[in-house]
Amino acid sequence: MTKTSPARGGGDGWSVVVRNQDAVLAGLARGECDGILPDEWLEPDNLVQTALEEGFLDLFGDFPDRRQRRSIDHTLFCKVLLCGRLVDAPSVAETGRVVFHCATLLDKLGFNFRMVREGGRRSGDHRPFDEEALEDFFAALTPQHFFSHQVRVSQELRQRPGLQEHVWVLDCQDTAIPNGHHRGGYHWKSAVLSVCTKAGPLPVLWRFGKAPQTADLTLGRPLVRRAHLAWGRGAIRWLILDAGFVDGSWLRRLKEQGTDTVIRIKEGMDNYEAAVRQAQKAPVRAWQSVALPKRRKAEARPLRREVLGLVDQPGWEGLDLPISVGVVRDTYADTVEYWALICTQPDLSGAAIYALFRRRWGIEECFMALARYHGINDLFPCRPGLALALIHFTLLAHTLRYLCLLARAAHQPWPRTKYLVVYWAGYYALLHASQVFEQVFDHMELWQGRQAAILEALRYCEGG
Repeated sequence: MTKTSPARGGGDGWSVVVRNQDAVLAGLARGECDGILPDEWLEPDNLVQTALEEGFLDLFGDFPDRRQRRSIDHTLFCKVLLCGRLVDAPSVAETGRVVFHCATLLDKLGFNFRMVREGGRRSGDHRPFDEEALEDFFAALTPQHFFSHQVRVSQELRQRPGLQEHVWVLDCQDTAIPNGHHRGGYHWKSAVLSVCTKAGPLPVLWRFGKAPQTADLTLGRPLVRRAHLAWGRGAIRWLILDAGFVDGSWLRRLKEQGTDTVIRIKEGMDNYEAAVRQAQKAPVRAWQSVALPKRRKAEARPLRREVLGLVDQPGWEGLDLPISVGVVRDTYADTVEYWALICTQPDLSGAAIYALFRRRWGIEECFMALARYHGINDLFPCRPGLALALIHFTLLAHTLRYLCLLARAAHQPWPRTKYLVVYWAGYYALLHASQVFEQVFDHMELWQGRQAAILEALRYCEGG
């Protein structure tokens, strides 16, 4: 880790501190102390500790670095931002207010985040690590940098227990970035390839483009192509798509690569009209009732939902493959609505097609959770590269949180230790209470002379 000292004098910021027992003890001998906190496990500690033990903070050794001067290890920027997104810090600045108290965690990370006080010194080789440096690092990156690195990370994620499923969902998410005090702003669109798990779809690979000018298909096709190249044939057995991805020739190529698709087709397409006409002529006994959809109270809910399967149907121009069709009929009090699902497996039943497509609805819940609980749609005004980084690490953190919960289920509670975490300048030390009091008693006059400043520092560190 790069040695750093608190960026005092820069207002409310944050820094990285490193462990140095001797430096802290020497500071205590001069009556100098920036804060004392108990060594205890908090929820952020548990989460980051698990991510550390699972190797998730070691994924960034080959992360792109476009800086000319590289005095700070580039992996540190990635670790800092990932930790912040794991614990839902709403901004880069707020990340600095997340305090990791546990001594074991501090030892393994080699640093922790903390609020810093004003009026400090910078000297020697201690380079301050502040949020401006982090913003500058990510601002230089483009969508392709994030995508290329995530392709490699996705190969590791796919090997994790809980992510080794074969049903995948592709959908797009739009993120608006405001423009400070000015009107307007800009948007990034994320095409997200998610694996369907017991907890719902989880993002594994994504690709960014500018919104709204970049179409879903424009982002989605290269994303899936790169996934096939990286993961191999058969890794994506089923791909569930919405109507925005209708492209017959592309679906045919996916079939040739070992991926069958289920896709909703748009009302008005020839194959939609043909399927509905055929369904309307089907006998009543051919329809199968399924559970009603869950909807918000303000949304209309059908009285009955039924599905009908049409197997071994002809494809359309460009697709040129036999298909199966699932027609869904929703009966309301005053109307009947139809919608159609196409499947490139020609012998699949209507109920099976519908069951597969239902898994796509989980991506809506996933995007809702990312927006409501993890702030992916609440970004602050920032440069495009940093906005990409915040979106990128929010998506990554969402999946890693799930993997951490799986790993934590097999762990015993973290042990409690008997240390105090003592801060001075750019350092921290793990000391017994007796060691702290020994310094106070041995240098009582110095401590009494600086009583007001020391108490102020302690209360500031405690959040008082």
